[in-house]
Amino acid sequence: SKSIRVAMIGSWGSIHPALQSNFVASQILQNQFEPLVGKGDHGEWVPGAARSWTTSPDGRAVEFAIDTTRRFSDGSHLKAGDFKRSWEDALKVHKDSSQSSLREVLSQVVGFEEFPVTGRLSGVTAPSKDVLRVQFKTSFRMAIEQLHGARYGAYKSNESDGPVIGTGRYVMTESGAGQLNLEPNPHHPDFAKLRSLQVVAISA
Repeated sequence: SKSIRVAMIGSWGSIHPALQSNFVASQILQNQFEPLVGKGDHGEWVPGAARSWTTSPDGRAVEFAIDTTRRFSDGSHLKAGDFKRSWEDALKVHKDSSQSSLREVLSQVVGFEEFPVTGRLSGVTAPSKDVLRVQFKTSFRMAIEQLHGARYGAYKSNESDGPVIGTGRYVMTESGAGQLNLEPNPHHPDFAKLRSLQVVAISA
């Protein structure tokens, strides 16, 4: 079947989740990089890559139950450790000050100050393949809301500097200036319902 062509007002910039820089990018990238939680039709928080989550009474820790049935587009299963690795990688990749919201959240995680030396966020742990724990230095009641979005999705690459992939409905590739091709992720539960998309940037 033919692909569907979708126009977006404005450019999305980089399609690497660690370099997401604007609203257009945040909307497009969620097709490939699933956040821990999503939003329902009425604005409520609903499961995403996390099946459920609990917040400690003091608001300083959140534990996510990761849905390990989800698969990256290469067929590999999602694990809690993929989030820890992705966030730590994003802090290393992230150079643009316009990306400050990434650091605004992760800077509140235990171990952030030591990150330039250790390259690790000690406050983010994956004690098992389906449990992700995030420990904050102080009470952070907005943690769920702030961790929502493709910027905090899990990603991976099978090459040292190759394209990154996610567990979302689509696999994105750039095709010339101002166009993205989105092909259905063959390992996503919605695969049979999806059609190819072409996204183009237009001027306002």
